[in-house]
Amino acid sequence: MELMDRLLRKLKKAGHRVLMFSQMTAMIDIMVDYFNFRGYISMRLDGNTDTNTRQRLLLDFNHPESKYFIFILSTKAGGLGLNLQSADTVIIFDSDWNPQADLQAMARAHRIGQKKQVLVLRLVTEESVEEQMLVTAGKKLADEAMVIQAGMFNDRHDDGLRREKMEALMHADGDADDDEIDAGDDGHAELSELNSRIARGAEEYELFQKLDREHAEEDGYENDFRGWLETRIAGEDELPEYLQGDVEIEADPEDPDVLMDAGGRGQRKRTEISYNDERSERQWLKDSDLIIDDSQEPTKKRRRKEDEDGF
Repeated sequence: MELMDRLLRKLKKAGHRVLMFSQMTAMIDIMVDYFNFRGYISMRLDGNTDTNTRQRLLLDFNHPESKYFIFILSTKAGGLGLNLQSADTVIIFDSDWNPQADLQAMARAHRIGQKKQVLVLRLVTEESVEEQMLVTAGKKLADEAMVIQAGMFNDRHDDGLRREKMEALMHADGDADDDEIDAGDDGHAELSELNSRIARGAEEYELFQKLDREHAEEDGYENDFRGWLETRIAGEDELPEYLQGDVEIEADPEDPDVLMDAGGRGQRKRTEISYNDERSERQWLKDSDLIIDDSQEPTKKRRRKEDEDGF
C-alpha cells in the first residue's frame, strides 16, 4: 500500500490513467475508500456489476474528456472482453493463480486505438505465499511456451524452426537480468531506481525526483529519505499486542473447544484428523464390507442368500 501510494501520486501528476486489477471484492472496497481519501476520481467493476452498468462504465472511462483517473476491476469480471485503451498504466495489485488471467488483464490496455506507451506493474510482497504463486505461474507459462509456442502446431513451420524456437526458450532463463533494487544507505537510491522504472522519458524521471523531494520536505524529512520511508510504514511498536511476538494460547474455561488469545479473541479449535492409516489394503476392504473373510462363519444375510440360490 505504501509503494502504491507513491506510485499513484506520481502517475496522477504526470497525467497517466490507471487500470488496477484485484482478485477480491473486499480488497476493492478498501481501495475505493483509499481513492476517496486521496481525492482520486475512480470507478469500479466486479462480478456484481450488471451488463448495462458495465457498458456505461466503459463509455465513461474511454470518453476523450473523461475525469476518471483510475479504474479498479476484479480480474475475473474485468479481465476479458473489455477495451480500455484510454488507460496507459496497468497495476496488478494481487496475482491470479492462472497466469493467463493476468496476461488477459494486462491486454485490456493493449487494444486497437492505444497511442501511448503502456506500463504494466505487478505488486508483490517479499517472502510471502504470493512469491510462490508467481514461481508456479512462471513454470506454467514456461510449459505453455515449450508445448504450444515451440510446437508451432501449423503447416507453415518445419522441424528446424521448431528446434530453434525451443532452444531460444530454453536459454531465455539464463539470460534474464537481475531485477533486485539496491536500497542504498539513505533510501534515495531506492526512490531513484523506482522512478527510472516507471518514468516514460527523461522529463518524467526529473518530475518524479522532484515530487519525492517535495513529499519528503512536506513530512519534515528534507535530507533524510531513509527516515522518511520508515515513518510511512507501521513499526512493530504500533502493532496490537496480540500481533507482537509469540502469544500464549489457552482454552476457554467455559468451552474447551474454543481457544482464547491474549487479545480476548477466540476461534473454534479445529478437529484433528489423522491421515496416517497403517492398515493394509485387504484390511481396509474387510472393514468396509467390500470383501468377506472366508475363514469366518457366514452371516445370517449370507445364509439366507445361499438358501435362496439353492446352495
